[in-house]
Amino acid sequence: MKKSISVILGLLGLSFVIMIHEFGHFLAAKLFGVAVPLFSIGLGPGLFGVRIGGTLFQLALFPIGGYVAIAQKELAAQPYLIKMIILTAGIAANFLFAYLLLLFFRFRQINIRALLMEASGKFNDSVIGPIGIISIISYSAALGLTHYLLVLASLSMGIGMFNLLPIPFFDGGQIAWYTVEALFGKLPESVSDISSTIFFALFLLFILFITFRDVRRFRG
Repeated sequence: MKKSISVILGLLGLSFVIMIHEFGHFLAAKLFGVAVPLFSIGLGPGLFGVRIGGTLFQLALFPIGGYVAIAQKELAAQPYLIKMIILTAGIAANFLFAYLLLLFFRFRQINIRALLMEASGKFNDSVIGPIGIISIISYSAALGLTHYLLVLASLSMGIGMFNLLPIPFFDGGQIAWYTVEALFGKLPESVSDISSTIFFALFLLFILFITFRDVRRFRG
């Protein structure tokens, strides 16, 4: 029973950190009048939802993470600076969440490094995938609220940094694309389509590899 609760807390923790990221994008887009047709909690087909202010807030079938659908044509029509604010808002939200939590624990004079190493367990100092991340969060939940929150802070920082990578379908990729366009003019859509397809295929292979490795390690 306790193990099941820990796994549920692991899934909820990962989803919560991802939703912080997406909520940052949502707030920035709405601030500058860019439409956000959909805010999905979870992935896959929508189960039910409610429309508020032009945005459909839905609960999806698979309760892991989520995403926001920003109107791309409206985003592309914005000045460069506004594009950058909207695209970096999710990263900033992750960094802010992590900073506030770490500041709280520093104020409480808790030894952050030791607790993080304890909570990471056998996955410490490794490249891990979704299974490994959920396992770490679940393990930290079993250790107590302090460990759990510290791992969420670390995960939030990691997700923020990961999204800075200049990969086409990540925030960093869009930032790089719009930056190149601002410097050299509009690029052919075919360049974006081809690069996105290639990087997405490579990313899927990478995720499959580390997930398989995480499963083997977890069983061991």
